[in-house]
Amino acid sequence: MSQIIQLFPLPCQLIIFLDSLCVFGKEFISNLHCTGKISIKGGKAMFYILLTQEERKLKQEVRTFVKEKVPSSLIRAMDAEEVKYPKEYITSLAAQNLLGLRFSKEWGGRGMKWAGEVAAIEEIGVLGSGLTCLYSLVSICGEAIHRFGTPEQKEKYLKPTLAGKLCCAEALTEPRGGSVRASAQQSFPARVG
Repeated sequence: MSQIIQLFPLPCQLIIFLDSLCVFGKEFISNLHCTGKISIKGGKAMFYILLTQEERKLKQEVRTFVKEKVPSSLIRAMDAEEVKYPKEYITSLAAQNLLGLRFSKEWGGRGMKWAGEVAAIEEIGVLGSGLTCLYSLVSICGEAIHRFGTPEQKEKYLKPTLAGKLCCAEALTEPRGGSVRASAQQSFPARVG
């Protein structure tokens, strides 16, 4: 299944730049030259040319990590419910400094922008929803501590989480909301008197 994206008229330099990258393969370049449209196959939604050089390097680093450091046996074992929590996966991500990419270097992150983290999540996504959610959970849970926590809280919780020494979890307990934050309802008891 492919998606077609209509582009504005591209300057010749950009087409040459895209040609030299060969990011999406020959079909992409051919489509771009002939129609001014990009055919994206296989769900590749991150527009590669918008990434900085650092973000492209990160994307390749994560792709290599996924291919070389995550055994397919882990995914099969999780599917068979033989592995409940893949601690080794988190530990190996931490060893490569791939957790909490947006958080400051002081606490163990890389100080990157959202685009870098999204590019990393896109590469992790080939492992399936379980490992991808687990990967992004570190950033989801760590965001509040990184943004609003005291230095002591960051030292106690954020730093060891990014180092793979502390696990994080998210719990939502709304009766009708399930695990969807947007469905959460807040209620406050009425004061009498």
